[in-house]
Amino acid sequence: MNTISNVGKNLRRIRISQNLSIFTVSIDLQMSYHNISNIERGFENPSLKTLDKLANYYNIHIKTLFDEPT
Repeated sequence: MNTISNVGKNLRRIRISQNLSIFTVSIDLQMSYHNISNIERGFENPSLKTLDKLANYYNIHIKTLFDEPT
């Protein structure tokens, strides 16, 4: 599995575990719904700034996003 796919799967898993919708995250972070969806599905390569923003929002260490998905 590649890194972009791992990041996306981890972001989706974390978002769902926190009972958040993509819509809620997009509003809170002022990001496009489609942008978040594409990152989670591994269709978009997010910048480090975006990953940091998401990690802070979910209150996790950015390294967690690169772990092998469970």
